[in-house]
This record gives sequence, C-alpha cells and structure tokens, in this order.
Amino acid sequence: MARRKSKKSPEDAPVRDTPGSASVSERQASSGMSHADAPTGMVRKSTCLMGMLLTLALGLYLGGLLPGLLNSGVPAVPPHAAPPQPEAAPPASPAPQAARPAQDNQPPMPPELVQKITDLEKALLTNPKDAARWTALGNLYFDTGQAKQAISAYERSLMFAPGNPDVLTDLGIMYREAGAYEQAVDSFRKATAANPGHENALFNEGVVLYYDLHRKDEATRAWQRLLKVNPGARSPDGQPVSEMIKHLH
Repeated sequence: MARRKSKKSPEDAPVRDTPGSASVSERQASSGMSHADAPTGMVRKSTCLMGMLLTLALGLYLGGLLPGLLNSGVPAVPPHAAPPQPEAAPPASPAPQAARPAQDNQPPMPPELVQKITDLEKALLTNPKDAARWTALGNLYFDTGQAKQAISAYERSLMFAPGNPDVLTDLGIMYREAGAYEQAVDSFRKATAANPGHENALFNEGVVLYYDLHRKDEATRAWQRLLKVNPGARSPDGQPVSEMIKHLH
C-alpha cells in the first residue's frame, strides 16, 4: 500500500436702519429762526446744524457697519477677480499589488526539514542518478506541501527506477494538488498496472475521476476494483468505500 492518500477532501444681508433727523423747518422752529434771519455771507446755523447731524448719523451708521464686516471673517473679493480655485486633491495611493498564489505563501518549514532537504540536494549533486534519494526528496516536498518540487523529484526518481507503484501513487497525488487531473489519473493507473492490488492508487483514482473530472462511471469502476482487493476498504476519514459507491447513484 502507498504511504499516503489524497490530501484534498473527496460596500440678503440685513440693512441697518439709519437714525432719522428732524426736518429743517422743525429745527428752525425750535431755534426761533427763519431763513431771513440768517446774516448775509454767513452759513446759516440751521444749515450748519443739519450738516453736523448728517455727519453724526453717517458716522454712527459706518461705526456700526464696519465691525460687522471686520469680524465676519469673509475677505472682500474684487469685482473682477477670478473665483478661488479649489485645492488640488492629494495624489491617490497606489493600488495594492495582487496577492501571490497560495503555493508561494507556504508557512516556514521546521529547521530540521530544511536541513534534510539541503543535505539531499547536495548528495544528488554528487550522484544525480540515485533514485532512492530522489524519492526521499520528493517525500519531503510532499510533506511540506510543495507540489511542483515534489513532482519534479518523483519524476527524476522514476527516470532511474521506473514502474515503482508507491512513487507513481504519490506522484499522482501531487499532480492532483497542482490541478493536473488527467496526469494524476494516468499516474494512478500506471501504479495499478505495476501492482493491481495497490489500494491507495485505486482509491485516489476514483477520487479524482469523481470529484475533479466528474466521470462517475469510471470512478465507480475504480472503487469496485478496490473492493475486490479489500471489501472493507475505507476512505481516510473512515467512510466505507462501499457506502461511497452507493451515494454515486
């Protein structure tokens, strides 16, 4: 039996009132003088008095108006001045970069595994035809979720020791992890061609055929062959394969 089964599960301003003043006739009456009483060549008192009152009234008006203008906080705009321009908007922040694929964000490996991988890679530089070391390196990549590296290592192993059903089965599982479903099925079938009773290869062939390729009939045949080898075969979560076949129909 192979060492592993598939990892995958089958948003207006107010106008201020100007103070009024008495009419000229009223002021003349109150002073007891008429226009004829004023000396020739001199300013009449009534005219002088009226001018003083008008000056006083204008002063009171301006005195009450200016503080309001000064305290309003609104600067005067020249009649032909261009309207104020809005402030330039700050430059937009750069768009976030696209996230990397999940396989590039693997959690850090334990130091001992890193050391084992390093040691195997160094050894294979010395003896690149060592199928066993290629398999061991593939297993380390398998265990650390590095599907592409595992596929490369297993393929090298099979170059120097072809037909190994366990390596073919693990290679098929890594093909599935990489989304290469047809290659996964082909690898499982090569494994059972080398060993017709290889349970993990038969089980995983059915998984890929049913869940990934949606070829129910072929999946059923693969699992039926598995039951001939082991009538009590179960999935990794403990479900009997015989029950799984029933749910396919």
